[in-house]
Amino acid sequence: MDLHTDQIIKQYYLKPSDVTETTLLANIIVDVSPQDCDGAFAYLPDLLGYGVVVYSLREDDSWRVTHNYFYLESLHGEFDIGGQRFQWNDGVFSLALSSVKPDGFRDVYFHSLAGIHLFNVSTKILRDRELATRSYHGDDDFKVVANRGEGAQTSSSDLHQPSGVLFLALVNQNALGCWNINKAPRIENFDIVYKDDQNFIYPADIKIYEDDVIVLSNTLPVQVYSRLNYDKVNFRVLIFKVADVVKGTACSPVVRRRIGYH
Repeated sequence: MDLHTDQIIKQYYLKPSDVTETTLLANIIVDVSPQDCDGAFAYLPDLLGYGVVVYSLREDDSWRVTHNYFYLESLHGEFDIGGQRFQWNDGVFSLALSSVKPDGFRDVYFHSLAGIHLFNVSTKILRDRELATRSYHGDDDFKVVANRGEGAQTSSSDLHQPSGVLFLALVNQNALGCWNINKAPRIENFDIVYKDDQNFIYPADIKIYEDDVIVLSNTLPVQVYSRLNYDKVNFRVLIFKVADVVKGTACSPVVRRRIGYH
């Protein structure tokens, strides 16, 4: 889409092999380098089909990636949000990209909505159709990063690449969580930077724009399982400065001190 003219520049229709009968695509994550716009990729997590669809702009083609880590975690599908208790079976919901590493690829951090673990995989795997679609990935492709603890079910996430802070929408806690990927993935290094049980019910989406973290909350479980109170504000967009919101938390940037010799 040309944002200046609102004209469609290019369209692509997913192939039947990219989807299943239960497919629900919740997000699109674009992986692009300013030096190679034609080499862009898009990653689409399929939260009910339990897979990720990869699209290559240069090849103008797509393929589906499957792995057990894309499924729900059956012991962590219980939710208690806005006075509503229910079970969901949503799998991989969101992907967050790291900065480009020395090997020229990025790490992709992902998680299931009905789950408390954090995983990652290199874009070296996802971008390569043969590597991405092989039937067995061994122990090296997909990695378990951390168990984030009870109540850490997360809808959306995004990563502020300059600081390395991964922001997590903690739906079961009405909170915005974080972890700095430059720190060890231990429980004590995961933190909460904002929480409001009245005005931040179901943080549904997160986007990083420059040095802002933008969060949408929409009270979805109340709408689905009860009725919205239209005398109250049910939908909110909150904007935080990354440096301000992580200050004094476990997610604050790592300061590397220079050691001088005299």
